[in-house]
Amino acid sequence: MSLPAGVLNRPPLATPRPAVLARVLAFAGWLGFLLLPVLLLVALQVPAVVARWRITRLDRELTRETHRTLLLEAERARLLDPRRLRDEGRRLGLVPPDPAAIPRRLPRRPR
Repeated sequence: MSLPAGVLNRPPLATPRPAVLARVLAFAGWLGFLLLPVLLLVALQVPAVVARWRITRLDRELTRETHRTLLLEAERARLLDPRRLRDEGRRLGLVPPDPAAIPRRLPRRPR
């Protein structure tokens, strides 16, 4: 079985026509020319966006560290509360020392 006259057995556009190729390249060139300013604008804004992300991350870390520091200070104040220390001493059976038994520092003699 042979093909009809004038029909070639090859895939379409196997050899592109020069006119079509020239139009496609011209369209791609104009599209690139029109998109170049937009691409430049986007590329110039990238460092500012990255800087904003870093600032946001550092601000979040600073807030977290400040919160952690405040929690530690509150815990320290709770642990050093005089009423809590007095009650804990009583619970452990501790008694305050006799004021006369507390050693005093003697003033230094001049040399």
